[in-house]
Amino acid sequence: MTRSSFNNPRIRHWVRRMPSGAGRDAQMVAPNRPCAMIAVPSKGGIRHNVREYTAPAEIAAGANLLLQVMLAAATSQPEPAR
Repeated sequence: MTRSSFNNPRIRHWVRRMPSGAGRDAQMVAPNRPCAMIAVPSKGGIRHNVREYTAPAEIAAGANLLLQVMLAAATSQPEPAR
């Protein structure tokens, strides 16, 4: 795992690239387009359980990351067709 700050001054959180076995919709899109998932930490690492809790600040950080990525994508040049 590498830890780095996203190359965007509007994001003041650390971004960690992590290989994941979680497929979700990304596994269907990945053969055709680059894709990623945004994961935010849950208290105690509990996921997909009624006891799962993620602090509002962590949810906001994940939402802000998604916003910044979408804004960057909207203002970038399209990739040439393959």
